[in-house]
Amino acid sequence: MTLSMRVFGKDLEALTYQDLEEFFTTDKHESDSLEFKSINAAGALDQKIQGLSKSVCAFLNSDGGILIWGAPSGVSDGGNGPKRFVGALTPYPTHIEKDALINMVTDRIVPIPNRIKLQICNQEQNFVFVFEISPSNYAPHQTDNTYYMRIDGQTRIAPHHYIEALFKKVRFPDICIYFKITGANVLANGHYQVHFDLYIINWSQFQNDEEISFRVFGGELVFPLAQIAPHSNNYRWNGKEYFKDPVQKILHFGQPIRDGNYFTVSPTSLGANQHMEIHIIVSGRYSPTKKSDYTIDFSKMPNRNEMIVVRSENVTIAEWQAQNGVNRDTVLKELLQ
Repeated sequence: MTLSMRVFGKDLEALTYQDLEEFFTTDKHESDSLEFKSINAAGALDQKIQGLSKSVCAFLNSDGGILIWGAPSGVSDGGNGPKRFVGALTPYPTHIEKDALINMVTDRIVPIPNRIKLQICNQEQNFVFVFEISPSNYAPHQTDNTYYMRIDGQTRIAPHHYIEALFKKVRFPDICIYFKITGANVLANGHYQVHFDLYIINWSQFQNDEEISFRVFGGELVFPLAQIAPHSNNYRWNGKEYFKDPVQKILHFGQPIRDGNYFTVSPTSLGANQHMEIHIIVSGRYSPTKKSDYTIDFSKMPNRNEMIVVRSENVTIAEWQAQNGVNRDTVLKELLQ
């Protein structure tokens, strides 16, 4: 069950502004897995992002949680008791793009987290932002050179012994791969041609990984280099999969790998919306295998920066299976039926 399901009774993607209004019709209290932040529209956005980064960092270093930005202001009943949150939401009056906000928050966190979900709930020009943060396999994380944690329903600076314990928990490097379209054009035969770069990065400062490999594939695409020796050794499925195994023997922190290639697509193989999915898998000797999925909209050509309309990056296979209801029974049923 997801964090959002436990808190709201529905998955994050289904959450609405009206759900949040209903949620706060009764008193709510913060906990180690739940934090409420009200929004004061005045002031610099950068300072607000700084506060969000601290909270996200704390959840990453703890057991994960839900952060609602735009919650009601907390009310104290006096003394040292916890605040209660109830009543009207405090929405932000300006829309912020989902990817832009996630990037603003995570760019302040080291190492950069790769599994933070965000749902933007709005009512006309009123926006409330709900973050769902899973506990990180790569903790400890820091922001502004400080480590944070969730304890007693608050975000606090983590003590040294806690950080030391988190460092000892790290068992594998954090290897991620990123896909970037560098060019797109239409060939003389009417087919689309897309040039791209892959960037493979080790985000773990103190752990190298070995035997880094990747696969790139999609149902409608074809890699022309698959027909040309000696490049053909890096292709399978009649040129529909491009792979390198390994692409590099050792991957150090701060020394990303870049690899470039291109593929073609026949417009007639695409649906009416001109969308195509591309899938990328990256692996290492010690790091878990991760999967990235992108949806490319060819109607956006030649504006390469707008062609990727949906992205899900660097999800571990275990996380992907959990999200899609895949378990041992479903795998065995498919294999053995």
